[in-house]
Amino acid sequence: FDYNRYQYRHRPDPAATVGDGGETAAKSKVSCIVRGCFRRGSMRALAAATFSFAILLRIIIGFHPHSGQDDYQGPTVGIASNPVKYGGDYEAQRHWMEVTLHLPISEWYYHDLQYWGLDYPPLTAYVSWACGWVAHNVGSRFDGNRPPDTCAVADGEECSETPGSSDGLVELKDLVALNSSRWGFEGRAGKMYMRITVLVLDICVYMTAVWTIAKRLVPPTNDEASMPGYFTTSQQQRTWLVLTALCQPAIVLIDHGHFQYNTVSLGLALWSFHYMTLEDSRTTSFYGPVIGSVLFSLALNFKQMELYHAPAVFAYLLGRCFRHGSERRTIGVQTTIKFFSLGVAVMCTFALLWAPFALTHRDSASSGANIDGVLQVVRRVFPFNRGIFEGKVANIWCALSVKPFSIRNRIPQDMLPIAALGLTLLLILPICGMLFRAGERKQSVGDDLKILLWGASGTALAFFLASFQVHEKGILIALAPLSMLALDAPRFVSFFSVVATWSLWPLLVIDQLQSPYFCSIMIYTCIESLMKVQIQSTDNDECIIKFLAPVSVVVMIVLHLLEFLVDPPQSLPDLYPVLWSIAGCGLFSLLYLMILAAVWALLQQQDYHKIRKGGRNTVGVPAALAMSLLLLSMPEPIAPLVVMMSRTKGSKLNAHAFESVPDLELTPSLLSRAAEPLPWEVARAKEKTPVLDLSSARDLSSTLSLAEGAAEEGRSDENPSREFLEPWMDGTLWKSTELALSSLGIGDTRQALDRAPQLLRLPTEQVVQSAAFVLDFCNSSTKLIRLDPTLLCYDVLDLEHGLGQYLPNMMFRGNATQAAVSVRTQLALSPTMALAVVKMGIDGGMEERRVSRALGSAGQASGKATQTIVHETGRTYREFKKT
Repeated sequence: FDYNRYQYRHRPDPAATVGDGGETAAKSKVSCIVRGCFRRGSMRALAAATFSFAILLRIIIGFHPHSGQDDYQGPTVGIASNPVKYGGDYEAQRHWMEVTLHLPISEWYYHDLQYWGLDYPPLTAYVSWACGWVAHNVGSRFDGNRPPDTCAVADGEECSETPGSSDGLVELKDLVALNSSRWGFEGRAGKMYMRITVLVLDICVYMTAVWTIAKRLVPPTNDEASMPGYFTTSQQQRTWLVLTALCQPAIVLIDHGHFQYNTVSLGLALWSFHYMTLEDSRTTSFYGPVIGSVLFSLALNFKQMELYHAPAVFAYLLGRCFRHGSERRTIGVQTTIKFFSLGVAVMCTFALLWAPFALTHRDSASSGANIDGVLQVVRRVFPFNRGIFEGKVANIWCALSVKPFSIRNRIPQDMLPIAALGLTLLLILPICGMLFRAGERKQSVGDDLKILLWGASGTALAFFLASFQVHEKGILIALAPLSMLALDAPRFVSFFSVVATWSLWPLLVIDQLQSPYFCSIMIYTCIESLMKVQIQSTDNDECIIKFLAPVSVVVMIVLHLLEFLVDPPQSLPDLYPVLWSIAGCGLFSLLYLMILAAVWALLQQQDYHKIRKGGRNTVGVPAALAMSLLLLSMPEPIAPLVVMMSRTKGSKLNAHAFESVPDLELTPSLLSRAAEPLPWEVARAKEKTPVLDLSSARDLSSTLSLAEGAAEEGRSDENPSREFLEPWMDGTLWKSTELALSSLGIGDTRQALDRAPQLLRLPTEQVVQSAAFVLDFCNSSTKLIRLDPTLLCYDVLDLEHGLGQYLPNMMFRGNATQAAVSVRTQLALSPTMALAVVKMGIDGGMEERRVSRALGSAGQASGKATQTIVHETGRTYREFKKT
């Protein structure tokens, strides 16, 4: 921090005493450094605040009950008395720490399988061992401080102390004690430690991946480098993207409420997507996909449900193997090397993680490879004997298991896995084909990552809908990559997030997480709404979601109210979970189709280089559906072509283009109002009136104007409105203007004409340029134009100077980006105030330009006047000399 740059602002008063001066200098220096640090480190402070809020949300939810707390199994069962096992996922994760810490690795997947036997891949087991080792060693350090006898009771009475009631950190040793920690070890220190392990892994793996991908999707701009003290648009977009991704209610509720470690596998998957999509340096660098394949292999080995992403990853990486640079003579060799390097990376990763189970035996006398140990891990990770149904999940098989379909009775049980495999392949093959094509062709910067995120969400959702033995928590696999696309399809992502959280309601009721459920959805909705206000996210093309989302939300609320107010009949005790399953399946099926269309649309836009400028609404999901419905989407893209061709005189297309525009009744009142000069036209006319007469003896032709300069067209006898008197009176010019405004998305053009009748005579090109500038300045919002259509009557140069230079210089220290963002934010909060600010900027900019023109022209006029005076003086002197 350069203190000298700010020191001149805080120098002590020379008239002060020595003591006062020293104190003032010290205070001024501290104030200066604090202000400067906040200015220069504002982005770091904002990032820290974002992550702190996400961490605080997780901590608060962690104070609520976890799965199976006090062996509570839901309102219908209550506190269970299962003689085989206790609790839920929390007890399972704690038990795995106990098993992996105290038993040899050959026993991990064999030990007491009835009591939460280990059924996750090897990396989960290693992480459980590490967490158990930390707990055991920390607890052992405080074991000497344990009270000698905390359970002194009278003779004949039993000790009422429950497991896990030890005080202090010594409880952590008891938390992972073998066998004695079972059946409800739920002390405060133990639960705190378990929650901390989830939080630490979340921060280290998932949050860092979200931040890295956000920087990829919203890269730094030139303004961000040149103005480090201000929040640019890219910085705001990146911050909101990170905040919405980290506050996804479904992910937070499951990991930090229900209790699991999903963010580890999801974070590893996001990290792998980041590296897989790194750009090649021609054909010499393929390290990104190799590192990505290693990270994805780690994600697979942490949680088997990452197989939901595997088809998308395989298809994309296979396409990357066939992507080549300019050197095409060694294509076959390059493809082979890339494919071989990916295969070696994956096999080495799996070999390192699975080797301990293949090299150790339960019987110490045995030697050689232990194939049975590896097969036991596979059987535990993929328990096909459980059947296709895993509770009442919002997928196709559970929805079809109710009457009148009753698919369980129509298809043999041994055929259900084959049917699930076939349906899953049918759903994922289109996305995989498009991802292979995307990987094969070099895309624009950042688009590889977007396509992979869309495709991974699509394949995960296909697995959730159709695969074998799906759990409610499987929807998180589709939600995590989709949450990183909140700037591309904000309405779709927010709706998907709410539906995903809503589908978890039956599980959250069992976990007693009703209050965190409603609060987290409310918090996420507020954040998402504030994001749209701050970055002016318009969702202009998401018409289907605009209809589907409110209708679906009404259905969700109605189901909640029915469940609270109406008890299910005794013959149908599972009525509401089944309704949740059917409604959720329908919504997820529609969302899958939208994701499929989005991948196709993004790929097509890349092929034809039609990606919209701006980067946020590059792939609006409903816009992709509109593209698939060709008849609905064709008129909009050809409208600008109609406008351009309609300007050509004698064009045959002109008459046909105007057939869709209703005739305008040109009343004398409208023509009279249209002929009235605009304020800026009056100002221009005043500039051209004579203001300096250097020779009263001469006629008006010798009069000089300050606004005249050297140009002769600035004479006072010219009428600035004369060129508008004839061509526009038949309404032809307005028809062209109206069609162009409609193509820009500006509706109610007749109402705009009534409030700004001068649009009838202004050139179409001028109006279109002004409208395009206002729309771009307001981030495609038409609020300002609807509020004051006279904005379209200004010259685009006046708009550019007023809003791009004058307003930023007056209010934002020359930062044009900050000025635009401020106006957009104010437009969402108070359109009238935003309009006042915009009009102030435009009028001030016009006055500034007028003064500049006057000063420049005055110099030219003064020079010309001086030349005239010298010439007249010389001529008079010569005449006098002759006489």
